[in-house]
Amino acid sequence: MNASDTEINTVLVQIRNDEIEVDRNSIRLNKNVLPALNITGIRCSRWGYCIEVKGDFSPPIKIECKRYFRGKSKTIRDFNSIQTAIKQLLVPRVALNIAHQVCAGIDFEINPFVKFTQKGLWKKQMDCIPFYGRTVPKPRVEPSYFVTVAPYRDLEIRELEKWIELGPKGVPKKYFLQTDYNDWNALLLFDLTNHLISSEGRI
Repeated sequence: MNASDTEINTVLVQIRNDEIEVDRNSIRLNKNVLPALNITGIRCSRWGYCIEVKGDFSPPIKIECKRYFRGKSKTIRDFNSIQTAIKQLLVPRVALNIAHQVCAGIDFEINPFVKFTQKGLWKKQMDCIPFYGRTVPKPRVEPSYFVTVAPYRDLEIRELEKWIELGPKGVPKKYFLQTDYNDWNALLLFDLTNHLISSEGRI
């Protein structure tokens, strides 16, 4: 039997009256279908066994695997099945599409302090973090920030046990971004960053 004969192209999960289907082109919750090319955010959170997918031109999808009077083993099994399907089937196409958009000049924001741009990883940092003692009144002056842009050729992505890091190549103790696997777009970071590193912002 060839590897292609055993390749899974669609995953279907039933949670009570909800039907979830994941393939390489879309994710579907009942009648709500979100095409891969429209997806702008994915979050798989183990804290509440909740999966969320958002995108342009379509209503967001929210899948709650944890329900009342539903066993934990079933909850974990369904969550893992959907998360694995999203990572293996959906993420590669979503990440490549976002990489194309970034290379075309459309920024992709991870959070208010980090975003992928055509020129590299944009990072907003506080110039200094003021410390205020109990007896020292806070000044009215707002903290200052500075912006750096790291070229993609100088970056590396690190998949660690509890989080994923994006930092300068060859400097493992320094990072520009450190995000928990439960956060928005953590699943996209590895594929997206590697696309941009290999292309240096030109796909």
